[in-house]
Amino acid sequence: MTHHSRLAVVHSATELQDVAGQVVVTGSHGGLYPAGLVAVAGASGALFNDASGGLDDAGFAGLALLETATIPAVVVSHLSATIGNADSTLAEGIVSHANPCALSFGCAPGISAQRATQYLLSSSVSRPYPTPPRGTRRLLGVSASGDSWAVDSAAFLSNTDATSIIFCGSHGGLVGGQSSRAVRCPVRAIVFNDAGGGPHCRGRTRLPALDDSGIPAATVAAATARIGDGLSTYTDGVISAVNNACQQYGLQAGMPARALLQLMS
Repeated sequence: MTHHSRLAVVHSATELQDVAGQVVVTGSHGGLYPAGLVAVAGASGALFNDASGGLDDAGFAGLALLETATIPAVVVSHLSATIGNADSTLAEGIVSHANPCALSFGCAPGISAQRATQYLLSSSVSRPYPTPPRGTRRLLGVSASGDSWAVDSAAFLSNTDATSIIFCGSHGGLVGGQSSRAVRCPVRAIVFNDAGGGPHCRGRTRLPALDDSGIPAATVAAATARIGDGLSTYTDGVISAVNNACQQYGLQAGMPARALLQLMS
């Protein structure tokens, strides 16, 4: 995490440390879980990626949560900045949505993230949001070959998941553009949300990186599943892309994400 006076630039909201009174610029989507992390950390303002909005506008649902904590926040268009990369959010982002608090500081859709950041730096320090962010990990099934789980964030994975099939609410973009961060620990297979894809398929860049590790991986279209909701990835998601390792099991674009369980059984 990089700090510049009252500015904290962090690729993932799950990496937040002491940001009380600072404006947070993140590469995370603007859904409920990342927004909750920012609020609990006591940030005075925040910028996220809108992940194309997607199903139920989940990609910027966190703006309303931050409004309840009087924290001004905006999301930048996934077409303007690379999801998972806070430097891109700041340098290239164009605001697509803002909560009323941010609007009151001049953060209107269409302005640059750099200008929005300057406006937010003039905001008053907000109180920490009192309620910890909610994120879930749900067991979907147990088999002789391994368990299957729905997790709202890739941050919930652990070394016990080496034989698990994971349906994840996180975006499929590389965090900070680093292949080494495609997944925090080995898994049997994993499905992400494509965050709308974006130019150069930015929301799917984890897939080739996981091919290098031999891990089958896929994304679901953001329009079909709520980003930040692993259960929605499993129950609602329709596959938008697969890597080579996953394609070998027969999973293809257009298939329901849950088909992966049967194909790998």
